[in-house]
Amino acid sequence: MELFKGYPLKVLAKKGEWAQISDFEGDTGWIHTSLIGKNDTVIVNAKKSVNMRSGPSTKSPVVADVERGVIMTKVDQKGKWIQLKHSSGTVGWIYQPLLWP
Repeated sequence: MELFKGYPLKVLAKKGEWAQISDFEGDTGWIHTSLIGKNDTVIVNAKKSVNMRSGPSTKSPVVADVERGVIMTKVDQKGKWIQLKHSSGTVGWIYQPLLWP
């Protein structure tokens, strides 16, 4: 597989300067550890889409509907809610179990 900078990965094992990684669909492979950056992105891992909210609560207004597979940058966390920023600049909160990793 070919990955781009910022693509969320989960490290499964390390051997020397190599890391076995997995993506959100369960595909695995090996990558040189120098190519792994900080873990500040997540990917929406719901069946179709999720609501991005203005605050960390299901009672907060919806600011966007985010499709499965969209990658966003982590900004903050409160309990099981993650504040995220979309590449368009939209910022909001999504419940962590709907994200990967």
